[in-house]
Amino acid sequence: MFLRLKKVKGKEYCYLVENRWKSRQKVKKYLGATVRFESHKCDKDFHPECFEKKTEDVLRDIVIWELIKVGFSDEGKVLQKKNILFHKEKMNFRRESKKIVLAINEGYLCDFTLKRILSFRKSDDIKKDGVELARRFVDAGLNVPKEVFIEFFKALR
Repeated sequence: MFLRLKKVKGKEYCYLVENRWKSRQKVKKYLGATVRFESHKCDKDFHPECFEKKTEDVLRDIVIWELIKVGFSDEGKVLQKKNILFHKEKMNFRRESKKIVLAINEGYLCDFTLKRILSFRKSDDIKKDGVELARRFVDAGLNVPKEVFIEFFKALR
């Protein structure tokens, strides 16, 4: 399965699709309207306080860092840019209570891509696992520093 953008009346929408027989695709899930953001160099490097945190908390810190790079402001329980909200506790994106997908760093940051990262489980093949987890981060548009990725990977069960 993979994410696919569709343009409808000039607006982009993101769907989870899977390939079926030759060139057919089946839409599995609507993920939300797509909003594009340019990422900027951040003055502040990402350094989680410690990796004694749960992986979900570390991922939340990574997302917050990435959103601040694209101009979101911290409003307590949410990060906000215009009418787009990221709820820190729920780890979801909304615009006027509707699902939203952020096109960022050549990936798509949304509830689904965050859940894919959190649902990752290690196998016996470390190399294969590292590649798969890295792909999930890239698919989500998260540019994670190498040392942070390694520590995140180590912390996974």
